Amino acid sequence: MSDKNNSSVALFCVVFGAIILSVFAMNLNRIKEVLEETHFVESVFGRPEKETAKKPEETKEVEVKNEIDFAVQEPVASENVTRPLQPEENNFSIDITTVSESTGNEDANTIAPAFQPDVPDIAARTDNKLPLQPEENVAEPETKDSDKPEPARTEMRDYSLYFMYIDATGNLIRKETHRSIPATSSPLTATLQTLLAGTSTEEESKGYISLIPEGSTLLSASIKNKVAYLNFNDAFQWNKYGVEGYFGQLIQIVYTATSFDSVDSVQFLIEGMKQDYLGSEGVWIGSPLSRASLK
Repeated sequence: MSDKNNSSVALFCVVFGAIILSVFAMNLNRIKEVLEETHFVESVFGRPEKETAKKPEETKEVEVKNEIDFAVQEPVASENVTRPLQPEENNFSIDITTVSESTGNEDANTIAPAFQPDVPDIAARTDNKLPLQPEENVAEPETKDSDKPEPARTEMRDYSLYFMYIDATGNLIRKETHRSIPATSSPLTATLQTLLAGTSTEEESKGYISLIPEGSTLLSASIKNKVAYLNFNDAFQWNKYGVEGYFGQLIQIVYTATSFDSVDSVQFLIEGMKQDYLGSEGVWIGSPLSRASLK
């Protein structure tokens, strides 16, 4: 009887075990997923040898560190004095500082690092501040016209000049006009040079003319005992208008010169020489001429 019971128990165990195995086989994939998610095998039996190897990222960092250590063993050859390259801890950044021989000022832009690893997470930096940016053009404050110093004004003075006028009957008449001339220490010379330059547009509109020969130049002027010694070039002694032209030019010079209180008469000189007559017409200039002598 006991053998029969043992057989029944054994048969039950076999059947129950077969059911368990069949259920286990049907859910084998799910069981594997659960074991991997819960890390059951690693917690019970320890991590497999293959997985204990270092991660690729860590290996990459070690390799980069080794490359940097090898590259910075020798300093970069340069005219400037450099400190050895020293990788910082953890982030492997490179410090570069140079000292200029001429000024002693630090300049981190003159020397480039010997090796620059092409790794996104590693960036070379310097101890110096960022490179100076070019200064922006700073507009100077506008100055108002009222703030600007006024240019020095040239002092002007009025002087009398004499030209000639031909009336309706053909007679020559002297005409006095006034010009503003810059003040100078030689007013007689400045006034006579203005006279030799000819009439202005306004004076021409009034019919004024000059009978002084073209090309005439005042070479020198001096005053002694109220006599003005006026030295002209050779062109002054040739007048194309004849005798009336000679008288007209002498009147213009004498009246203009004697408008100064310091001059009573004029002694004419040609190229520094005293002559008795002017031109070929025989007009006397051998002595000082006053206004009275030309009436």
